[in-house]
Amino acid sequence: MKIEVCEHEIISLRDNDEFLDELISFAENNPEFLRIVGKNKLKTRNFVGLIKTKSGVLEIYPKVSKSSDEIMPSIDLSKAYELKDEMFKECKARELNPKKLLLELLRTLQESPFKKSLKATLKDEKMPLFEVFIEMFLEELFVLLNKGLMSDYIKVSNNKAFLKGKLIFSEHLRQNLAHKERFFTENDEYIIDNATNQTIKTTLFHLKKLSQK
Repeated sequence: MKIEVCEHEIISLRDNDEFLDELISFAENNPEFLRIVGKNKLKTRNFVGLIKTKSGVLEIYPKVSKSSDEIMPSIDLSKAYELKDEMFKECKARELNPKKLLLELLRTLQESPFKKSLKATLKDEKMPLFEVFIEMFLEELFVLLNKGLMSDYIKVSNNKAFLKGKLIFSEHLRQNLAHKERFFTENDEYIIDNATNQTIKTTLFHLKKLSQK
């Protein structure tokens, strides 16, 4: 289930809705993002992005005030980003829907790691916001892979047919009492299987399960 809303908007859901229960539970623990305002009613706060639960996703976009000559965000987001003159001109030149406006704002972040990937993503406004973030992550990962994954020195302990590194005497006696040809040693090896790359791999498997593509 997917619900698209803007900031400061009321969300009404029916009774016995699993997604509602999950959002209420989230709101109880995170009132700064989502507030309970009545029976089966929630209200978004001045944050944009998405809230994903087991049963669905709530996409929250900037609240936009429209007039005959301008479209601009209705809240002060100065702490999160700086809107440039070009951004205001762009907003005036063409009417931006809330989702496209959010992506445009993300693209203007001074220290955004996703500036390059967002330029391509902006063309597809029909893509779910969560899929947009996944695509942004994959774009950055592709750049990293082209440069090469990081290798590091890792301590490796195992039984070998040759002596390399430091002999772990107690473990050697325990495992090799009947195998005089083997050595239980510990040594540093320069390998790609480190904590950083394991995190990337785990993240990819997790996103594969969550992605709807």
